[in-house]
Amino acid sequence: MKISSEHNNPIVPSNIERGTILIPDISGFSEFVRNTEIHIGQYVIASLLRTLVQSNKLNMEPIEIEGDAILFYKKGVKIPPQAILNHYQNILKNFNRELSRLEKDLEMSLNLSVKMIAHYGKVTRYKIGKFYRIYGQSLLEAHQLLKNGIPSSTYCLITDTLTSKKKTPITEGTARYRGTTKCELYGSFVSLCYTYYDFERPNLQIESISLSEA
Repeated sequence: MKISSEHNNPIVPSNIERGTILIPDISGFSEFVRNTEIHIGQYVIASLLRTLVQSNKLNMEPIEIEGDAILFYKKGVKIPPQAILNHYQNILKNFNRELSRLEKDLEMSLNLSVKMIAHYGKVTRYKIGKFYRIYGQSLLEAHQLLKNGIPSSTYCLITDTLTSKKKTPITEGTARYRGTTKCELYGSFVSLCYTYYDFERPNLQIESISLSEA
């Protein structure tokens, strides 16, 4: 059924699709902005965001840059957790390389890192001018997950919408490293469950990651 809007344009049912949402987010952004000269801060953040975009090896569509984060989206079947974690490792490597370059050039310490949220669900698309946007509860949930209680600033969070119930460990040599599974309630939303992998631990080199797709 068509519904007339206040501008007399018909509102028609949108095509609903499913896809993977990734949000790499710069940790330490707010404090950095407060304590850094504006021209230096603009240069640093622009350089780091550019690195995040250039590290996109999963052919995700960059939908929006949101201050200290970039919203990526890919329609279709779920991206396997193995590929998401490998993607995060590549992002982290490139981010840290660019961060080291900036610290050397500016002769200052930059207390910044990067974390990433991975979620999957239903969305719909709309267009403003030549730009596409996505809309839906799954997108809202992904943003809510950035406000989690994880005691780390360098991690990859993958929701249960992308993982199987069977958690397979990450293996590093003979040591076994498992992600930590949590469920948190966000306002009026249902509880959101996820597994996060903490990359903040020093000297942790992950050689192989084995996770099953749901």
